[in-house]
Parts: sequence; structure tokens; C-alpha cells
Amino acid sequence: MSLDQTQQFIDQATQSIQSGQFDNALPLLEQALALSPTNTDALILQGICLSQTGKPTEAADSFNKAIILEPNNAKAHFNLAVHQYAQGQKRDALEHAKAAATLDASHTGARQMISNLEKELGVGEAPVMPNPNDPLSQVQAPPSVTGMSTNPYDSPRQVGQPAGPHVGGEIPRPVQNPYMKDSYSAPTHSIPFVENLGGAWVAIGWILAGISLLGFISGVVGMFSALGGVNFNDPDAINRAMESQSGMMLVSRIAGFASLIGILIWSIMDILDRRGNFVWLIPNIICSCCGFGWITLPIYILAGRNN
Repeated sequence: MSLDQTQQFIDQATQSIQSGQFDNALPLLEQALALSPTNTDALILQGICLSQTGKPTEAADSFNKAIILEPNNAKAHFNLAVHQYAQGQKRDALEHAKAAATLDASHTGARQMISNLEKELGVGEAPVMPNPNDPLSQVQAPPSVTGMSTNPYDSPRQVGQPAGPHVGGEIPRPVQNPYMKDSYSAPTHSIPFVENLGGAWVAIGWILAGISLLGFISGVVGMFSALGGVNFNDPDAINRAMESQSGMMLVSRIAGFASLIGILIWSIMDILDRRGNFVWLIPNIICSCCGFGWITLPIYILAGRNN
């Protein structure tokens, strides 16, 4: 009876996950785990929900518990890899993606993830081959059950749904869980605010570069206008000349300071959003402080964001 209740909680949680109601799914999975603490399906679903609700440490714990209970569970390894990638833990994600691909040679999602990660990490794109000395490589994917999906990353079947065909030969379709994927595409955004702005986000970067250029031009024009024809041996004359261009120099200072703060904030958010290289911050900060942010920021937008 407890097994049926556990499965019922898992099925209900799966339906909530499909609707994007991760908070509603968590209590159901807690009840399932209270009845069956070693249920790996419940632990994996719990990890997915915790990952989606901003609890990365707890999510990793759930995935790792599932792996400890079933070291040969490709589903657990793959979902942990997806979670780790979302947290920027690319090397750990690559390790678990390789484990999933080794355990399930037909897992195209794991192999695609491996390819993406190897490109990002610059560690080559060698195909994953079974290791004869690795006991995990000897495990074969479980045979499919008649009438059920052959995809091991489908969610558990509904309670009461037979494993075989229905009467009349109709094959039942199990509930699909879109968060337990057998295909993988690397997310391009980490910050919803930036993602929602779309092309406007890049436009903001160009505007900041334009403000920086405005400040630079104002400063140069003001200085040349003030010092043209001034006797540089007369400090008082220099001061009077600079005061005559105080308005232009004020515009330069305001534009320079605004662009410095804006470029710094924009660069940090963009790098975090795209999981980029923070080395790009160094030239952006240094050049912005010197009034040359209008040079380095466009270079980053055109070239650095692609790295």
C-alpha cells in the first residue's frame, strides 16, 4: 500500500512540475520520501524542484543522494549535470554528463551536453568511449517495458496504468516530464531581467559607450578651447582659461562618471548572465576610469560576448 501511495505522490508531483508549479510539487515529494526514503525517482524530482526554486545546495544534495543509492542511474547523473551547469560548475557538470553517457550509450542529451561543455572548457571534443576498467561502463541501459516509452528520462507512469498495452492493443503514453530531458541545449541566459530585455540590453551597452564618448569629446574640446593661445608660464592665465570652460568640463565629468558606473554595472551583469570571462572587466574598468570606455565596451560587445 505504501508503494502505491508513494507512486501516487510522485505522479501528482510530476503533474505539478509539468505545470511549472515547483513549490506545489515539493510537499508531495516530501510525503513520497517520508514513505520511501530510498526512492530515487522522488529524489531526482525533488532535486529538479529545488533547483528551479532557487535552492541550489539542497538540489545538489537530492541528486547526490539518488546517485549514492543508485550509482548507475544515468537519469540522476544527467539531471545533476544540468543543475551544475546552471550554477557555473562546468567541470563537475562535464564529469556527470560523461557518466550519464557511459551508462546510457543512447542518451543524445548527455552527449550533446558533453560536446558543448568541452567546447566551453577547451578540453577537446573526443567522443565518450566506455572504459573497460570502469565498472560503470559495464552497466547496460535497462530494457524497455512493453507498452512504455523507451526513454528512461520519462517521468513515472500514472498510478494504476498498466505496464503493457491496454485492451484492444492501444499503447498507453506515460506522462512526460520536460525537466528530465533526453535532449540538451545550453542556456544562453542566467539573469531573467537581462533575458527579458532582449535586444534592448545590448542597446543599453551601446548607449553607455556613447555617453563615455560624449564625456571624452567634451573634455577634449573644453581643454583645447580653454588653453588655446594661453601662456603656459602664467598659472593664473591657465586657471582663468579653464574657468571659462567650466560648463564644458562639468559635462565631461558628469558623463565620464555616469558612463563609468553604468559600464561597470552593465559589464558585470552581462558576464554573469552569459557566464562569461571576468577578465574582460579589467580593461573595461581601467579604460572607463581614464575616459576610454567608449573603446573597450564596443570591443567587448562585438567580440568578448562571443567568448
